[in-house]
Amino acid sequence: MMRQLVLLCAALAVAGFGKDIYQPEPQGDLEVGTGVGYAQSLGFYSANGTYTPYSDVDIPYTNTRYPQGFSPAAYGIPFKLKYGLGGGFDVKAEWDAAFTNKDAGDLAGMAEPVLGLKYANSWGGFFTNLTLPYTTGDLSDGKNLPTVIEVGTLARERYHHFRFTGLFSYENDFREDDLVHLSLQPEIIWRKGLDTFLDIDYYQDVHKNLSEFAMTPGIRKDISETRYFDVSAGFTMAGRNAPALWAVKTDWYWTFKT
Repeated sequence: MMRQLVLLCAALAVAGFGKDIYQPEPQGDLEVGTGVGYAQSLGFYSANGTYTPYSDVDIPYTNTRYPQGFSPAAYGIPFKLKYGLGGGFDVKAEWDAAFTNKDAGDLAGMAEPVLGLKYANSWGGFFTNLTLPYTTGDLSDGKNLPTVIEVGTLARERYHHFRFTGLFSYENDFREDDLVHLSLQPEIIWRKGLDTFLDIDYYQDVHKNLSEFAMTPGIRKDISETRYFDVSAGFTMAGRNAPALWAVKTDWYWTFKT
């Protein structure tokens, strides 16, 4: 459980819907992204959806409970590349670093790398991501990690100063987990180069009683035609058989034009 919790914290610390998922990169342009995020878990959602602090939860396979104040957390630093192929297609690569606190095992390393392909235009598009079974440092526990494939579609529509983006994806790890992800992002475009947004995300395992519902408000600012950043704070609202998490993060992007 602890290793899964660490990876969940690390993933939430660097995850983001943001501008990156639906804006296609022009042909020949290279976008580089990085940032920093922090995620922490203070409790757990039971099978019936009840929130319980860790101090009231039994440690698996023991007769003891987590100590008072137990709160596993992780810092995440994403490293992202996206290259425009033209015609609305682009490819991406991402490899994220993760560092955890003492309650999460004092771990450090690189999480699983992700390779992706996306097509997008003014109304939406589709994408696929492949997560490779490889980690470094303390995140590698000697066990065989799953290879995860994700396929999905996205759609968006703009009405004056409002924009709505929706996403649906399906993940399979070729073992026992099949995860459905639904996401909605309403935005307010205040003026050129300044947006506020709210990510609303729902995750559900197809075969297990495992789910999570999260919300992430944020702000995005274009610095120039080739640079922008966003800042957001996310938290889980409900779940079943899943940790309760909160996270803050910022991402910075630079585009190198050809």
